[in-house]
Amino acid sequence: MSNPAPPWYVWFDGVGGAALIAISGLLLRRFWRKSHRTAEKQQSLVMKETVGSAALSGPIKDSQVAAGSNITQTSVIHHHYSPDKPEPELTLTLPDPLSILQSLDNLTPYDLNHAREKFVGLRVLWRITLSKVFKEGDGRWAIAGIFRVEPSYRSPIVIFYLSSVPPELKVAQRETPIWVRGAVKYVADSSSIWLEDNPELLRIEHLSG
Repeated sequence: MSNPAPPWYVWFDGVGGAALIAISGLLLRRFWRKSHRTAEKQQSLVMKETVGSAALSGPIKDSQVAAGSNITQTSVIHHHYSPDKPEPELTLTLPDPLSILQSLDNLTPYDLNHAREKFVGLRVLWRITLSKVFKEGDGRWAIAGIFRVEPSYRSPIVIFYLSSVPPELKVAQRETPIWVRGAVKYVADSSSIWLEDNPELLRIEHLSG
């Protein structure tokens, strides 16, 4: 008489149960690895898209934009103005170079020295025309411009140092208008005013003809 087949649950005991558990574990590990690799690929794609969007919509500080007209082309350096608040118009501050020098006329030497000192540190925004660019022995670049007011027989010279010459200034022609913002360093004499080193060059109006 043949022995009856063992009940079904016996297969889960002993060696059979261990084999089944091992196979189940292997399948679960494969599924987990596949899911993990898929998640990594998706995360990588998201990172690439994020970086690409940031590169396209990044900050525009100190970027140069050319705006043309019939006789001039203007290079503008932006300084974090929000879209709902457009960049304000540049307005000449007073006293301007001519007013400062005129205020020193006819003073005694003693009064002249004292009068010059009161302008030191004055914050200004002036429009000058480029005259000279030359390098000093210490590596700094001296920029000289002329403040023109028509009609006037007198044209004050505004001078300042830059650590380096920006690209838009390297291609500027003589007489190119430049809007410069900085602080008065000292009033040198009856015809020139020095600004503190590295003032802001807010706008360079390149001449095209």
